[in-house]
Amino acid sequence: MFTETFKESLYGILHGFDRIIIKGHIPHFYYGNHFYHFLNTEGVKLKEFKEYVINVTETLKQNMESYIAQSGCYKEHWRKTDVSKEGIARQIMAEKKIKEGLICALTAVEPCYALSIEYNRENRKLEKATQYRKCLHYYLYYMDRDFGFMHVKLQTWFPFQIQIYINGKSYLMQQLVKGKIHFESYDNSLTYVEDLEKAQQISDRFHEKKWYTVFDTLAKKVNSYLPRIEEIFGGHGYQWIIEESEYASDVLFKSVEELQNIKSLRGKVTRLISKLRAHKLVARLPQTFRYRVTKSGEGIIARILQFKKLDLKFC
Repeated sequence: MFTETFKESLYGILHGFDRIIIKGHIPHFYYGNHFYHFLNTEGVKLKEFKEYVINVTETLKQNMESYIAQSGCYKEHWRKTDVSKEGIARQIMAEKKIKEGLICALTAVEPCYALSIEYNRENRKLEKATQYRKCLHYYLYYMDRDFGFMHVKLQTWFPFQIQIYINGKSYLMQQLVKGKIHFESYDNSLTYVEDLEKAQQISDRFHEKKWYTVFDTLAKKVNSYLPRIEEIFGGHGYQWIIEESEYASDVLFKSVEELQNIKSLRGKVTRLISKLRAHKLVARLPQTFRYRVTKSGEGIIARILQFKKLDLKFC
């Protein structure tokens, strides 16, 4: 219905994944008696757990500092609230003209869920428990050869949770560069693509990749204790799940003139979405309609941002 309504004004529509947040956790620390088996293998008594964790965390941080120092990238402990971490990373990338590799490392003390040992008054035993506390986190921002701009966040206290941010549009732009397909962009949106059909094919294949192998490699890079964990757990390490995801449709218009009456366009799209929902043709899709008039040549873009539940298996 949308393409039919505006077909005379459209250059095309490009659908694809946008912002995705992936969480990595180590299930064996939570299931059954694996946690106690881990400590027993390490020769750690329950009453010694806190001292053991402090030592492991310090070693992990030292190895992380060495990794950052070897890269020669910018590093800062983040206390600012008026500037985003991503904003400073993008600024550094632009100033230093970084095309690939580690852009910067930012650290921050933030809340987290951690494993601890607590005394159970009912059975009078020390037991594993989950504790809400604060610890140091590392944010590593990369310009990756596949994903483009991304970051990895590591919790330095047991059980070393990892968060990975990737973006489907950033991935698509990287693949277009590799394929020598000319495109123009504004922020995180494509305003023009020389071969729109090929771009859509690349975008559609995004979720077919075996990304878990890439995430496992990243995890080993930032968590120096992971090899020992996998050794004790028989090769079992992180499991990857998608916590948040967005799916967006970039609507490319032929010229600025085609999109002059933005208020009228927005009204038509809003009515169109209402009709689709009324006829139960969509459930939560799309959630919002965003439009941008850009100065990238004659490229004009309107974006329909959708929140989509993914059925991807990253583990």
